[in-house]
Amino acid sequence: MTALLDPEHPEAYRMIVVLRPYNSPVVVRLRLTSIGDAECVVKVGRDGGHPYILTVNRAFEVPRLDGIKFVSLLQDAKFWSEPVKKPPGPRGVPVGDESWMLECNRAGNYHVVLRAVSELGALKDPAVFLVIQLAGVDLRSLPVGPAAEK
Repeated sequence: MTALLDPEHPEAYRMIVVLRPYNSPVVVRLRLTSIGDAECVVKVGRDGGHPYILTVNRAFEVPRLDGIKFVSLLQDAKFWSEPVKKPPGPRGVPVGDESWMLECNRAGNYHVVLRAVSELGALKDPAVFLVIQLAGVDLRSLPVGPAAEK
C-alpha cells in the first residue's frame, strides 16, 4: 500500500455538523502529522442558541490506520475536485435539513465543501466515518431544542 500522507506536511481536517435549528452543533477535527501520529478533537455545543457551552470537549489519539482510512475515503469520494457548494436542484435546498461542512488543509492546499445531509453523496462515507465511527458522536442522541437546556 502506498502512503497516502505527505511526509513533509501535517494535515488538518475539520467537520462541522449543524443539525436542524436548536440542535447541538458538532465540530470534529482530525490532525495527521508527518510521522503518522493522529489526534482527534471533538466538541459538541449544548444547543443552537448556546453553541459555546460545551457538553462534549475531548481530545484523543487516533490509530494511524484509521487516519489513513479517512484520507483514503476522501480520495475515493473525490473530495478535492468537489465544488464548494453543490448547485441547488429544481427544488432548491431542503428547509430544515442538516448541513455538513468539511474543510481540509493538506500540503498547503485548502478546500472546503458545504452540503445538506441529503446532498452528501459520495462524501457520506468519509463524513460518517469521521464523525460517528472515529469521533464516536451519536447524532441521534444529542438534545434538541428546549430539552437541551435541562
